[in-house]
Amino acid sequence: MKVSIATFIACLFAIALFFPYGANGQITRLGNDTEAPPQRVALLIGNSNYEHVNTLKNPKNDVDKLAAKLSDLGFQTTVRKDLNHDQFVTELASFTNTIGPGDIALFYYSGHGIQTTAGSNYLLPVNLPSNANAITLDGTGISLGLVRMALRPAKLSLIILDACRSVGNVPAKGPLEGLAPFTSRGALIAYAADEGQSASDNDSEDVSLFTKHLITELDKHDETLCPLFSAVREAVDEASQHAQFPYIYDGVVGDFVFNRTTTAESRNLATLGKSKAWTSIQFSNNPNDFAAYLAPYFPDKKNVKAAEGRLSLLMSETAKAVGVVPLDPQAPPEAVAIANQGARLFYEKSYDQALKTYGKVVASRPSDSLALYNYATCLLYLGKYDEAVNSFSDAAGLNNDFVWTYFNRGVANHLKGNLQDAISDYTFALKLRPKYALGYNNLALAKRQGGDLKGAEEAVQQAIDLDPNYAPAYFNKAIIRVALGDASSATNYVAKGKSLTVPKL
Repeated sequence: MKVSIATFIACLFAIALFFPYGANGQITRLGNDTEAPPQRVALLIGNSNYEHVNTLKNPKNDVDKLAAKLSDLGFQTTVRKDLNHDQFVTELASFTNTIGPGDIALFYYSGHGIQTTAGSNYLLPVNLPSNANAITLDGTGISLGLVRMALRPAKLSLIILDACRSVGNVPAKGPLEGLAPFTSRGALIAYAADEGQSASDNDSEDVSLFTKHLITELDKHDETLCPLFSAVREAVDEASQHAQFPYIYDGVVGDFVFNRTTTAESRNLATLGKSKAWTSIQFSNNPNDFAAYLAPYFPDKKNVKAAEGRLSLLMSETAKAVGVVPLDPQAPPEAVAIANQGARLFYEKSYDQALKTYGKVVASRPSDSLALYNYATCLLYLGKYDEAVNSFSDAAGLNNDFVWTYFNRGVANHLKGNLQDAISDYTFALKLRPKYALGYNNLALAKRQGGDLKGAEEAVQQAIDLDPNYAPAYFNKAIIRVALGDASSATNYVAKGKSLTVPKL
C-alpha cells in the first residue's frame, strides 16, 4: 500500500513561531507537514543550603514558583533542590535524554555561581569544598559549558541563571570572579545581574528579585524573548535602585513566545471575514485552518460539521519525523559550520538546499552517523522515502543506539506503506525512549492501518497516559473506537481532541 505524504498530516508546532500550550486556555499549535511538535522541557535547580558557602533563602522558592508558571505555559518541568556535584551531573544527564531534535529546552538555576580568570563559568553544588580554587573547580563545580552541552539536542535553548556575577560571600582561594559572558548559537543566556554585580536574594519576600519580575513578565501575552527580558531588566534595575542590572546574551535565530494567544490562521480568517473564510480553507491540509474556523469567537457556523470532519481526519492520520541534530562537538570547526548552515536551511524549510549542504558534510565525514542522519532526514522531508530508509540504515550501522534514526526510519517506512517495518522501527525507538507520546501514537496509527485494533488501542492509550494534552492521540483513539463498534465513546475522544486544538483567545 503506497501512502502519500498528504495522508499523514503532521501536528506541527512551528519552531520560532508557535508552541504547544495544552488545554489551559492557551493555544495548541498544529500544522501540515511531517515535522514533529516540539516539546517544551525545563530543568530547574535551586541550591540554598550550602555546606561551606553562605546559605541562600529563596532558591528553593524560586524554582517552585517558576516551575508552576512554566507548567501553565506547556513546559514539562523537573524541579531539583540542594544538589551536590554528582547529583547535579546526574540530573543534567537525565535532562538531555528528554530532549529531542526541534525541542525547546529551558535550564534555570538559582544559587551561587563564579568564574575563573581563564573565563570558565561554574555553578556551585551544595558540597563545594571549603578550599575550592581555580584548579579544583573543574572537578567540584558545574561548568556552564556542561549545561550547554546537555541542551545541545534542542533547537532552542534557554539558560536562565539567577546567580551573582561577583564573588560576594563565596569563600574561595585563587583568582575567582563573577560569572562571565557566555554566548552560544541557538541559545539565549539570561543572567540575573551584570558583570561584577550581586543578584538579590530578596530576603524581604519569598522569591528573588529577578525571578519575581521574570514570572510577572511571563504572564503577558505575545511577548518575544528580547522585549520580555528587556522588561525584566528594567523592572529589576528600578527595584534595586540600579544595583542589579540583568544581562542577556542572545544567540537565538528567529522568535520565541512563551505565552501566545492567537495563531496566524486565526488572524487570516478574521481578515477574510465570514463570507470568504470557508472557501479559502475547505481544501487545506493544515489543521490550524479548521481549528481557527471552529473557534468559538469565529462567526461562521455554516460549515462546522465539514470543518470538524476535516480536522478529525488531519489529526488522526499522523506520521511525523523529527528534525536535524548538531554534529558532535569534537567534529572539525569547518564541518560544524557547514552543518549549522544546513540546520538553518532545514528549519527554513529549504530542504533541497539543506540536503546539498549536509551532503558536503557526509562527503568529508562518511563515518559520521549524525551527519548521515541529518542527510537522511532531509531526504525524508523531500519525500524520497526509499533513499531516506537506506541512509537511515547506514546511520544505524554506524551508531545503533541513536533513537531518532530508528524513529525517522519508521516514519519513512510508514509513508512508503511498509507498515510492518514501520512498526518494528517505532517499537525499537520506544525501547530507547520509552516516554515518547508521539512515538506511541505513530505506533498506534501503523497498527490501526495494519488491522491490529487491539494493539493500536493499547499504544494510543500509552500516548495519552504519557501526554494528556497531546490532541492527535485523542482523534486517533476515536477512529479506533469507531472501528471497534463504540461510536459513543469515540464522540467523547473527538470532543477532548477539539478542546486541545481549537484556539482560545
